[in-house]
Amino acid sequence: MFSAVKSKTPLVYALSWASAGILFAALYGPHFAAMARRWASDEGASHGFLIPVIAAWLVWSKRRKLAEIPKAPCAWGLIPIVFGLLVTVAAVQAEVAFLPQVAALVVLGGAVLYVGGKALFKEVAFPYAFLYFMVPWPDFLVEFVSFPLQLLTSTYTAMLVGLFGVPVRREGVDLHMPGFSLTVAAACSGLRSLVALMALASLFAYFTRASLWKRLLLFFFGIPVALIANVVRVTLVAFIGLYYDQKLAVGLFHDYSGPVLFLMCTLAMAAIQRVLVQWQNQAA
Repeated sequence: MFSAVKSKTPLVYALSWASAGILFAALYGPHFAAMARRWASDEGASHGFLIPVIAAWLVWSKRRKLAEIPKAPCAWGLIPIVFGLLVTVAAVQAEVAFLPQVAALVVLGGAVLYVGGKALFKEVAFPYAFLYFMVPWPDFLVEFVSFPLQLLTSTYTAMLVGLFGVPVRREGVDLHMPGFSLTVAAACSGLRSLVALMALASLFAYFTRASLWKRLLLFFFGIPVALIANVVRVTLVAFIGLYYDQKLAVGLFHDYSGPVLFLMCTLAMAAIQRVLVQWQNQAA
């Protein structure tokens, strides 16, 4: 029953895609608009603007290969479509804003599978999965994850500062040093850079020619790289506040050091990728 539906003529196939696109835009357009407003207002979600652009480019780069795939629509795609629609209805009734945004991507994946078939879905699986990075985290999840990261950052920052002979007392997320105190707030937890760097790490893994487990290893390396970079950033804030200028530390440096640290993380991921590729080549 759910193996495959009858292949369609090119005209019917094109009309199927057009109809699905119109219905999808009509149903989920407001939810994507809300998502875009969150990207614009929340610095931690601003990477969302780039995600669909990159995903579209990845699909476009496969356009010739996708055109050669036989069109064999698959009825299994109806399952995620129905599930996503039910979640959307329930979420709208319950006024849970982020669930329709996730459900939209579930429905999109089901539509690609149903209209395009298994082979086409397999070919665009990574660009499709990459789209989930654009969904902003709900506030309760941000709060749930941020506090442990704040504690981790404050703990290791205190350790690093102490290693340089600076007396430091940590009280939760507060660091007290001679003449300067620092609070590792939620915005300094590293969650923002973690989510963006995991998206970047997934791209590194996707383009790396290595075995699956090495590519997964590269992807998960994004977590310690992001956390270490955030600890380094907060440590630099502490030292600048101690030995140079407190306003500069918690103002200009704090606000604008993020992009520089992200660039350093990118270089670190590139170095790790190079090591894994060399390891793969030696094992071949």
